Amino acid sequence: MIKRGMTRSLVIVLMIGFLFGLFIFSQDEKEEFYLAPINKQPIIGQINNQIFVCEGDALSYFIDAGDPEKDIIEFSTKPNNDPFHIRKISNYQDITRAELYSANLSKNDTNKKYKKTIYVSDGQIVESAQTEIEVIEINNAPEIEDLGAFTVDKKNNQFEYQIIASDKESGDYTA
Repeated sequence: MIKRGMTRSLVIVLMIGFLFGLFIFSQDEKEEFYLAPINKQPIIGQINNQIFVCEGDALSYFIDAGDPEKDIIEFSTKPNNDPFHIRKISNYQDITRAELYSANLSKNDTNKKYKKTIYVSDGQIVESAQTEIEVIEINNAPEIEDLGAFTVDKKNNQFEYQIIASDKESGDYTA
């Protein structure tokens, strides 16, 4: 027969074993969580709401952008059916610089407002900004037709001659 003291000891040992088993079992069932780094959106520097360029000139407008995680940045624009394009031109520390550019703009490009959306992407998140580009028509001086050579009589105090001039912008002729 088992004595009362031994019974208590046996119960205590069994309880300790049971609790230790629960502790070990609970250690095996522990769930692990991993947090992925949060990707933040690229940051576009200040872009004017309106950009003006004159007829006969080329547009060259610089745009700076950065990414908090220092990811590689790509630039693009929409719409693409206008005379303006974008290209990445340099990286310095955490800043990437792009140029919004065009060839020399002609009279056909004037008196129009081009709405342009600039996109900056880090490969996962895209940030955008909008601007409006206006090509200003140049008001050229009228052109005078060749006067040719003529002789003036010094005795006559009056001189009258008709000059013909044309305005490039309007196409008007003045006499």
